Amino acid sequence: MLNKPGSSTTIPEARTLIRKLRDTISMYEPVLKFATLTLDWGPRQRGQGRRSGHMVKGSMSDAPRGKKTYTTVSLEDYINQNINNPDDFKYLDQPQRYAYVQARQFGCNHIEAMRFALIK
Repeated sequence: MLNKPGSSTTIPEARTLIRKLRDTISMYEPVLKFATLTLDWGPRQRGQGRRSGHMVKGSMSDAPRGKKTYTTVSLEDYINQNINNPDDFKYLDQPQRYAYVQARQFGCNHIEAMRFALIK
């Protein structure tokens, strides 16, 4: 019944199809577009914690500060196609973005590609 990628219309159908095609999709080599993402982590901290004698008490974490630029897989083409809910891509990390693009270029629709990206 569901043998072709892009044929499912519901999440249970996508789950069944991706279960069958998971290994085949994983071997597919996608053509990737990259984008740069700049995040402002805020100003540098001036304090270094509290000192009591020679001991430092308090936080001396090495959290990122200032503006950082990251390279990521671009999902711009797919965000424009998925105008019903553009927030679907908001919490995908880098490997999940790669898996989503891999499944879409293989021929899967949005539901199947999201399923593949989230179980990968």
